This record gives sequence, structure tokens and C-alpha cells, in this order.
Amino acid sequence: MAAAPDHGALQPPGPPPLGAILVRRGLLTDEQLAAALAEAKRTGEPLGEAIVRLGFASAATVAQALATQHGGPLKTEFGYAVGFGPPVSPAPAAGPPPPPPLSPVPAQDARPAAPAPAAAVRATPTAEPVLSPAPGPATPAPAAPAKPSPLEIARQWQQYGQQVKQQRDAAVEQVKAAEARVAALESKVEELEAAEARVAELEATATVVEVERAKLERLEEETEARVAELQQRIEEMSVAAAKRDQDLAAAKTENARNDDLEQRVQELESELETLTEAAARVQMEKVALEAAHEAMSSRNEDLESRLKELEAEIARLEAERHDVLEVARTLGEQRRAERHEAHADDSAHLLFVPGPDGYRLEEHDGPPPAPGSTVELAAGEGEPARLVVTKVGAAPFPGERLACAYLVDAA
Repeated sequence: MAAAPDHGALQPPGPPPLGAILVRRGLLTDEQLAAALAEAKRTGEPLGEAIVRLGFASAATVAQALATQHGGPLKTEFGYAVGFGPPVSPAPAAGPPPPPPLSPVPAQDARPAAPAPAAAVRATPTAEPVLSPAPGPATPAPAAPAKPSPLEIARQWQQYGQQVKQQRDAAVEQVKAAEARVAALESKVEELEAAEARVAELEATATVVEVERAKLERLEEETEARVAELQQRIEEMSVAAAKRDQDLAAAKTENARNDDLEQRVQELESELETLTEAAARVQMEKVALEAAHEAMSSRNEDLESRLKELEAEIARLEAERHDVLEVARTLGEQRRAERHEAHADDSAHLLFVPGPDGYRLEEHDGPPPAPGSTVELAAGEGEPARLVVTKVGAAPFPGERLACAYLVDAA
């Protein structure tokens, strides 16, 4: 496991790094320093600018750290600063100071240079000046401390190099971890951007859905209005068909009367051939009867023409009624369940039955039949009549609470 950096405990000779000064002062954490180093490596900008841009420290704090690193007042791009005072944090654990650099070896001589004086190797900034002793008997001088050998100095430098390598490896691991966190944050940003795009797409889709829903509601309203109009048209056509049935029955009756008149004319002509008495009176009567016969013939022709027109109109109305019945049957199938359930508990109902002399109302037990269904009723002599339920509604006269099923001929 790599050793954690101590930011200055094992620094080589020279000014301390900017990040170490800020961390040692408690103005920057190890994680923030690793992130700032990774960002400075990525952008190529100075470490101080990366720290300020990321918001880890203010510009004035970085200026003070640069002045402290410089060793005195300094004017930087962050402003003029004089540097921090003595560190207030507790001193690191006591340990041997880093060994001084080895003296260069001359090219012409392979022997190591003489080591520096002991005072240069272990200089103590807080050492007090040595006072001269009072005159007295001579005492032997203290023995000089032993000078470190070049092998011991090389071993110290080797240990220092291993520690520096461990610190560098730890810093590299922190930088890699910071880069991984940055990559994860970038991936998260991309996911958030994709989510925002998806939200915008969903909002647009929701707008389209609302527009389509409004169109559908408007179409449903138009459909309901059209259904009501068709139902009214069916009722009007039912009434018109009943009136035309009455006209047709009257025309048939009048035609039968014309047949009787023609038979009477023939009888009179037979009598005119056999009767010889009252010739003038018979002749006049014959002329009158012939005139009446001509009038009747003209009337018959008019009636036949009218009958043909009525038959054509009836055929057209039958075709329209057939179309309307198909529409009513389709609509009835759609609304059968709703209206049938509305009268499912009725104990009795009315039937609006068409006939040759008009319509009649019949009361039956139980709920009314569903629209579009077929009803068979006794029509006197012969086979029972098959009728189709066009609608189920209120009775055609006020004050009646029973539901009424309106019927038309199913033929």
C-alpha cells in the first residue's frame, strides 16, 4: 500500500509546493488538492488558477501561499501579498532531517568529496549562541561529533527516494481517483442532459396528446348531435310512412268503388239494349252515364297515375327506411346495453305498433326490448307480424311513466 503524502514532512531542499502550503495550513484538503492537480494537468493551467476556478480557495489565499513559497512579499496575478506567518498547526513528528545533497565528484578524481561541516548538516534555527566560559582551570575540549560517511548519506538519500516514490504513487492514485470521479460526473451530466431531452420530448408528446384529446371530444360531441338528428329523422319518416300508408289504403278503397261503377255501367248498357221503352229518357240517361263514364275513366287514369307515384314514393321511402333501420340497428347495438340496463328493472312497458289505420299502444309485462331487436306480435289472421325496435324512450303522451319501445315493420 502506498504511503499517504505528508505535504512537507519529507520534502527535498527548495521552496515547498503550493499545494503542500495550503494543505499544511488547513486551507485545502487532500481530495481537493488531488482534484485541482488533475484539472491543472487536463487544462495545462497553473495549479493556483485551477484551485481558484474550482472554488477550493479564494484568489487572496492563493496569493498569500505564493508569497509564502517565494519567501517574502510578492505581486502575483491574484494581487499583492506578503505571505503567511509562522504555521499554527502542530509540528510534525520529530525525525531525522533530510540529508544534504552530495558534493559533486570531479571527473579526474574518483574519490568522494569531503563532507560538509556538521554545523551545515544539522543546522538548528532555534539554537542559542554559545557563551564564552569564565576564566579558570583549563578543561579538555569536548569531542567533535562524528561525521556521517558517504555510504550513510547515500543510504539516507535512498530511503528519502523511496518515500518520495511512495508519495508520488499515492498522489498518482489520488489523481486517478479524481479523474475517475470527474469521468463519473461527466457521465452523470450526459445522463441528466439525456433525461432533460427526454422530458422535453415527453412534454411535446403530452401537448400533442392534449390536442388529440380535444379533437376526440369534439368529434364525440358531433357524433352525438348527428345521432340525435338521425333519431329525429327516423321519427319523422315513421310518421310520414304511416300517413302514406293511410293514403294508399284510401286510394285502394276509391279504386274498388271505381270498379263497382264500371260494372254498373255495363249493366246499364245491357239494359239499354233490351229496353225500348222510354227511349228519350234512356237515351238521355245513357248520354249522362257515358259522360259519367268518361269522367270516371279520366278519374281512374288520374288515380292510377297517382297510385304509381305513391308506389314509387313508397318504394323510395322503403329504401330510405331500410337505410335508416340499418343505421338504427347499428346505433341500437351500440346503445342497447346502456338503455336496456336503464329499464332492466321495469315491471311493464309499452309498444308503439304501426298498423293500417295508424299506430296503437300495447302494454306488456317486463322490461322493454332492446333497440335493434325483433318483436313478433299477433296481427289478426295469418302469420304473426315481425317488427324491429327502433328506440326505447318516453311514451308519446304526457303523464305516462312506462318506457315505450317504438316499432317498425321488419320487412
